[in-house]
Amino acid sequence: MKPWRLRLTKICPVCNRSFENRKKWESRKIWDQIVYCSDKCRKASKPKVDQ
Repeated sequence: MKPWRLRLTKICPVCNRSFENRKKWESRKIWDQIVYCSDKCRKASKPKVDQ
C-alpha cells in the first residue's frame, strides 16, 4: 500500500467528497477517466428524461 500522502485523490462534482484511487482503477490505468465517486453520484449527475 502506498503511503497516505502519495495516494491520488479527486473531488466528486456531485457530492463534493474526496475519493481515492482504487486498486482496480490503478491496475486498469483508468484513473484519468474516473469522475464520480460512486454509481449513485454518476446516476444523479445525468438529467432525468420525462416520458
